[in-house]
Amino acid sequence: MDLKQQVYNTIASILPDPAIKITDDVVLLGYDSLLDSMKIVELCLVLEELAEDLGFKFDWSTDTAISQSRGIFSSAGNLAAAFIAQHDAAKGK
Repeated sequence: MDLKQQVYNTIASILPDPAIKITDDVVLLGYDSLLDSMKIVELCLVLEELAEDLGFKFDWSTDTAISQSRGIFSSAGNLAAAFIAQHDAAKGK
């Protein structure tokens, strides 16, 4: 399973409705988002664990992380891209 799908599966695992399909455009933070603030924290903790299992540290606390328009939580696609970028940087890719 690729990293993007692992991130999407992680998002889906904390949703109350497992039937929701996670795509690049799914809004995670802000208006019409799937996650409230507690679920965002839960997601961060689960992603930290996944990153640790993969041998790197996932930093979700950047200055713009929670920006509704450009932050990593603005969409599932942005979150997956940030996770993959951090993984690749840690692995020297």
